[in-house]
Amino acid sequence: MIEKVLQDLHCHLDLYPDFEQQVQRRELNKIKTLAVTTTPRAWLRNYELTQKTKYVRSALGLHPELVRQFPKELELWKQYAVQADYIGEVGLDGRKENKITLPLQKEIFSEVLLTVFKLKKKVVSIHSTGAVGAVLDLVEQHYIPGDSKMILHWFTGTKKEAERAVELGCFFSINEQMLKTQKWISLVK
Repeated sequence: MIEKVLQDLHCHLDLYPDFEQQVQRRELNKIKTLAVTTTPRAWLRNYELTQKTKYVRSALGLHPELVRQFPKELELWKQYAVQADYIGEVGLDGRKENKITLPLQKEIFSEVLLTVFKLKKKVVSIHSTGAVGAVLDLVEQHYIPGDSKMILHWFTGTKKEAERAVELGCFFSINEQMLKTQKWISLVK
């Protein structure tokens, strides 16, 4: 009999009020989880909690929506990147409320990608809301094929952008919400 394995490739476990219990529950229920973070400071606690877990892994993040608040976190992120096997949530957010910080986001995401691809063999969860083309441009500019695995989470791009992402070697995480409208179902297919 084949064992059913649940996977959650993008979850902000540390934002739950019962964070430690969430990690324990996922371990107990054998739910493979990539616990993404929004800042390097948040990652450190995630990393400590998941050091000895079998199913839960912590990802070192620097969320694009927070770069205005934490622009100096990049140096701390780079320090931790050496020991982090998983990176996320990183990327770009081009929504109206974040457009003003897009140049800074691009600068930071470029540095993140350069660091990731120098260190090699990382799994990277990428945010691309409202900026899929720009994310793919930066990935294409910096990516060394085969070195790391890039996962575009909650992908909102077009079919053409999805095809381009596949050509670049990207993966996609699909969530339940993405399967609630015909537009998303069509894109997933």
